[in-house]
Amino acid sequence: CNLTGQSCEMMASTLQSVHCLLKELDLSDNDLQDIGVEIFSAGLKSPHCILEIL
Repeated sequence: CNLTGQSCEMMASTLQSVHCLLKELDLSDNDLQDIGVEIFSAGLKSPHCILEIL
């Protein structure tokens, strides 16, 4: 996917949306770096996040 730390802001926002139906996400081979993972994890903490497989 070639995601970067900056891409994580959009992904985190998407995961926090009540309209997001994403249940599985593979982030292999992406250069998220520490800040990207930190931002992305905020989306995972959302009560609206229904992701089951990461």
